[in-house]
Amino acid sequence: MLMPKLNHSGRDREFKLYNSYEKSLICKGWLFNGTGHRKLDKDILGLDFAKSRGFQSRGVLGCLGLSVDFKNIFKGQDLFTAVENLKNDSQDFELIIELLEYNPEFSEIINKDSHKIENSQNDSSENRKN
Repeated sequence: MLMPKLNHSGRDREFKLYNSYEKSLICKGWLFNGTGHRKLDKDILGLDFAKSRGFQSRGVLGCLGLSVDFKNIFKGQDLFTAVENLKNDSQDFELIIELLEYNPEFSEIINKDSHKIENSQNDSSENRKN
């Protein structure tokens, strides 16, 4: 499989804001499901996408070099096959592979959910219903 060229943004501010579990889910959503930036911000980071406008997940993906050319590239593939494709490419996909293979500890999952709860508490009743 021919991989698109990595295009690193050179910006790491958003990448540093989130833990490995969240970054792993963002990568998987982008590469395997073609999930858009705004939906990634909402579903994974617990942000109001009308305010974040997808900039947080876009920043994470940009730091990794994952441009729009990578969106949904592994649709229908299993994780093992996708990782093998990345390993067989001449580009350095080491960090992306690490995130794809990431196995979170229970404490990180709890921390992520508490972040969503905190955001929900600060949100309006109408937004929580949606």
